[in-house]
Amino acid sequence: MKSSKDVHPVSEEGGKGYETRDANPGMLFAVGGGLIALILVFMLAVLGVLKLFEGHKPTSGEPPPPATAEKNIVPPEPRLQVNPQADYARMYTEQDSLLRSYGWVDQRLGIVHIPIDTAIAIVASRDLPFKAQAPRISEDGTAGTGRNR
Repeated sequence: MKSSKDVHPVSEEGGKGYETRDANPGMLFAVGGGLIALILVFMLAVLGVLKLFEGHKPTSGEPPPPATAEKNIVPPEPRLQVNPQADYARMYTEQDSLLRSYGWVDQRLGIVHIPIDTAIAIVASRDLPFKAQAPRISEDGTAGTGRNR
């Protein structure tokens, strides 16, 4: 004989046709209805505040607030860029001309800047110092020197 605990609540043998242990439909509808009512109350409160502020508009005879009273005043530095694309193009041109030209960095100390292509060629032609590494065994079984030459 089967007990009531052995019968699945959704089965056709005496069940309601849906799961009754996980969710209480009455409570779900009550919470949903409460949320809708709460949203409506807040909407009406906001509408009331807007109507209240609408009634206290300044008239045209009143002086403007101090922030807008004086026009054409330049704000302090730093200012927003008016045309950032043109500013970037100008900065790129200046940087590119600096990278491709000769000039003094500090004439008193004898420090100059040279074009980047020339600097790369000079550095590549020199035998640069390197940190000695442990010899590596190559595939043919011979030990390497730690250099790429």
